[in-house]
Amino acid sequence: MKKFNERNNKRRGNCSIIFWQGKWLIAAREGFVPGRIILADLDMNTMSASTIRSLKIPIELGASSGVVDPRLFIFQDKLFCSYTYEIDWHTETFQCLAEINRDGVVLSNRIFPRLHHPYEKNWQFFEHQGELLIEYSVSPEHVVLDLDLNVRARLSGFSWQYGDARCSVPPVLHDGCYIALCHSYLPLECQWDDRRYSVGFYTFEARAPFKIINYPTSFLLSPRATDKPVNYPSCQSVFPGALIPDQNGWVMSYGYFDTWSCVVRLDNLTTSIDAGDGKKIRWLDDEEFNIK
Repeated sequence: MKKFNERNNKRRGNCSIIFWQGKWLIAAREGFVPGRIILADLDMNTMSASTIRSLKIPIELGASSGVVDPRLFIFQDKLFCSYTYEIDWHTETFQCLAEINRDGVVLSNRIFPRLHHPYEKNWQFFEHQGELLIEYSVSPEHVVLDLDLNVRARLSGFSWQYGDARCSVPPVLHDGCYIALCHSYLPLECQWDDRRYSVGFYTFEARAPFKIINYPTSFLLSPRATDKPVNYPSCQSVFPGALIPDQNGWVMSYGYFDTWSCVVRLDNLTTSIDAGDGKKIRWLDDEEFNIK
């Protein structure tokens, strides 16, 4: 763990992308412990990121705290970034929501109180009939909250063979229902943080109480053990950050081994792929971030 942390400042992963005001943007986690969030312009043709700027979140960070795991989304033509605020690394976390502009300036910021766990994260925000709602959990119950944290819906969720499912990306309204991704992990017989992640997709109704329609029976995205970077722990991680429909299918962004930000184009959401088949983002400001 110590050896890995000594190199953490040159890693940008767990990315989220969005198309806003005619341009693509990417947000990513920079560093491991502590972490911060960067924002950049994204060229989808060359898969390169330029004009990298730090997201100016008004939170005082300590040596073992950080802001991580951004998800970008649009609400009422405004740009938002949800993220996780970690205190004392993996000991205490809060879900947060910020309205931002293209320069990375935070126009408003909200730290939500914890509801049930000392480690709150992976809340996903989505628009429903002009209102911003929160998909709080998908397993074992599908729970939807409003911004005052009142329960709007609570129904049975789903389970699958790859571990406890967690909400991964802002749900997308598409063809009359919401489409979203989940991630989970199973333990491996290795060392520190020994687990293998899987990503699946599911759908739920576009009206309250947001009943699950289809749930994953097999993974959509899974890591390759042979892609593990040098000096990285045994965890085989893939962490989705965005799912966006386009004219040819879907575009998904994700973090890979807490090291790379990747984008992959999908013809459909039913064919399983290796996470290593995605395109790694090239950071144009500093070649040291482009880890082989």
